[in-house]
Amino acid sequence: MKDFSTVTHRDERDHHDREAIVELARVRGPVEVGALLAELEANGIKAISSADDVGGMRPSLSYVDGYRLLVFEGDLERARRVLKTLDLD
Repeated sequence: MKDFSTVTHRDERDHHDREAIVELARVRGPVEVGALLAELEANGIKAISSADDVGGMRPSLSYVDGYRLLVFEGDLERARRVLKTLDLD
């Protein structure tokens, strides 16, 4: 069994262990949030979405509060710039 306790090198570009996850935006539906997730990923920004649809049992509930687009706090400003280039308004 390999002992990983002596490993000291970490890739700092991908190290978010102690970083908060914050809301970047709210969108209306799954298609929009999927497109935004893909755009952020294409720009090297890790993101996830969150919606309250009772585990998929009541998808209509997610249309009330929308889909939250979440990113690491350290990526927030860069993610905002990416969204701004998309001219979403």
